Amino acid sequence: MNILISGPNGFIGSPLTEKLKQSGHEVYFLTRNKTDQPNSYFWKPTEGIIELDESIPFDAVIHLAGEG
Repeated sequence: MNILISGPNGFIGSPLTEKLKQSGHEVYFLTRNKTDQPNSYFWKPTEGIIELDESIPFDAVIHLAGEG
């Protein structure tokens, strides 16, 4: 499955990301800071901006981002 996760580096996101990868899933990340990290996409929800690769069909979206 292709899975898109916001908040992949947090308390829940980090172990969940590793478990999904170990299970054979392709994991993609929504980040609020532009980065060159593979499988990462820029997202600025306060301005309605999201930069995704539209050729990738996501099977699931997991939203874990929030206030620190």
